[in-house]
Amino acid sequence: MLKLSKSSRLIVITDVDGTLIDQRTYSYELSLPAVRRLQAKRIPVVLCSTKTSAEIILLWRELGLDGPFICENGGAIYMPRDYLKVTLLGLKTDGPFMVLELGTDVDRSAFRWIKRRARWSAAMTSLSWLSAATAKKWRPCCARKS
Repeated sequence: MLKLSKSSRLIVITDVDGTLIDQRTYSYELSLPAVRRLQAKRIPVVLCSTKTSAEIILLWRELGLDGPFICENGGAIYMPRDYLKVTLLGLKTDGPFMVLELGTDVDRSAFRWIKRRARWSAAMTSLSWLSAATAKKWRPCCARKS
């Protein structure tokens, strides 16, 4: 068993898919008792996932978490505005959260690639710029037709 000194502070960082939630049903029912025990002991639970911030925010709220979370494959760390007692350079505001972006914004990256497409004589777009209906129909040029 892990023994902590009185000055130690424990934090739990957990993956989401297949760890905190069932990968097939997306239920967190089996994990909820452990999350509640950690919360009762005031041990922060930090979600860490490949999921988008919007997906993680929903789960974060449902679980009643109040600390930071890591999303988009480590591309950003979100935390409630009042979480830090110090000011960090580079933090952005997103609704009730402060965000430390560690990756490149998808629109900025896509824009750079699209600017370069003339050199390659290629048609390009970003799926994030398409409507959901159009993106759903999209097939890469190398995909097999079924």
